Amino acid sequence: MLRAYTLSLSLFSCVVCSMGHNGSEYSGTERMGVVATELYTTIAAGKRERGGLNFVFSPFSILSVFKMAQMGARGETRDEMDQHFPLSSPLDLPALRGPAAPWETEPPIQLETANRMYVESSLATDEHFLHFARQVFTRLKCEAMVADFEDSEAAAAAINAYVEEKTKGHIKRLVPASLLSSSTRMVLVNALYFKGPWAFPFSPDMTSVGSFCVEDGQTGCVQEQQVKFMQQQLERGFGYFEGEAMKVLSLPYADPRFCLYVFLPKDISHFEQQLLQKPDAAEELVRQVDNTVSSGSVLHLSIPLIKFVAEENQVDLAAVYRHLGVRLMFEAGKADFSGIARDKDLYVSSFLHQADFTWNEEGTEAAAASAM
Repeated sequence: MLRAYTLSLSLFSCVVCSMGHNGSEYSGTERMGVVATELYTTIAAGKRERGGLNFVFSPFSILSVFKMAQMGARGETRDEMDQHFPLSSPLDLPALRGPAAPWETEPPIQLETANRMYVESSLATDEHFLHFARQVFTRLKCEAMVADFEDSEAAAAAINAYVEEKTKGHIKRLVPASLLSSSTRMVLVNALYFKGPWAFPFSPDMTSVGSFCVEDGQTGCVQEQQVKFMQQQLERGFGYFEGEAMKVLSLPYADPRFCLYVFLPKDISHFEQQLLQKPDAAEELVRQVDNTVSSGSVLHLSIPLIKFVAEENQVDLAAVYRHLGVRLMFEAGKADFSGIARDKDLYVSSFLHQADFTWNEEGTEAAAASAM
């Protein structure tokens, strides 16, 4: 007997792109899921204070840069960073070594990440630093480039050109020249790019205008907007879970190793409070939806077209991490990065992040970049 579900994403929702899971994968990625939740709730609270709610970010990109610095941290600085995300925790993207099916000529998913550190010339020739650089390259495939930070405009242009190239033109101005000076010793950079077509594309002919409800970040009032919705009827390939306070959907990409999870809480504020109290709650919901079987079910799906632009979606991660209790690395005279340089004068002056995200009838395209 066919069962029919109707899911209209016209209220508040949280979206995450992820590798598809099987039961053995959770133990290795669980801590990253918890950290992603901590970052989400902290960023969301900051956005709400400034009257905004909608945002997108990449925990993977943020943690890639965090981990580079963590490898050079020592003492209490390292202890604080390890409490947030242990250095031993895995941080890997799946290797797309070939097409997902024998009849395909190339992988349907594009997933690329790149790490680089820009280093001032005197540090770049120091043997202590070179030992650190070799370790970071071995573990995180991070290359090192010499930069002249006294020429802040040229240094920023070089960093931003690299990020623009690696994000396929999506992120063009990550690092402003005003943050660089002759006292800058190093800039750590990650860039991430994802493009995935749906396993079952939406028909543009079915896209129509409908009502989308949003909450005003300052007043808390729900307001109605007219936006474009893409429509779909799925009979297989999806996962769906519905509880008293939450609906969760997984949508497959053309590569079955990947899917996108959509969380639709009845009350997003209550959901965020739940995440604060139990950061692994989202991971538990993912497990539940992964255990559902779509066979014999029909899903009538209505989803708004979504687009976030990177320069309108920036995050000051220094404020975020201070709120999370990771403070020493930002304090001059207290931070200990003696694993990078023998003297202990290094500290983090800025931690920047940008991300953009688009989903439409064809699939999802996203990019993110972080710099410290």
